Amino acid sequence: MTVLHIEHGRNIEGKHDWYGYCDPANWEPGYSFPFGTFSVGVFKWVPKSRKGIKKGSIILRVSGDTEHPYRVHQLAELLCDKLDKGWKPDKKEFKT
Repeated sequence: MTVLHIEHGRNIEGKHDWYGYCDPANWEPGYSFPFGTFSVGVFKWVPKSRKGIKKGSIILRVSGDTEHPYRVHQLAELLCDKLDKGWKPDKKEFKT
């Protein structure tokens, strides 16, 4: 079983992005995903101590059904856009 890397094009210092190790989209095609639900974490890209950027702490979590991962992805994208515009969420967990 191999984990694939997905690029969202958001990896810019100060921007928000999302990732989930157990996201079905990160696994090889044909792999039978063993769980009914999964989640992705929303974080902010922060500077490394020397050079470059790294993932910051998880700010929000978005969860949903493994049968429809695109719903989780769409909500995570929407939340990232809102956070980039200064939105302050009143909760930390969102479900599709």
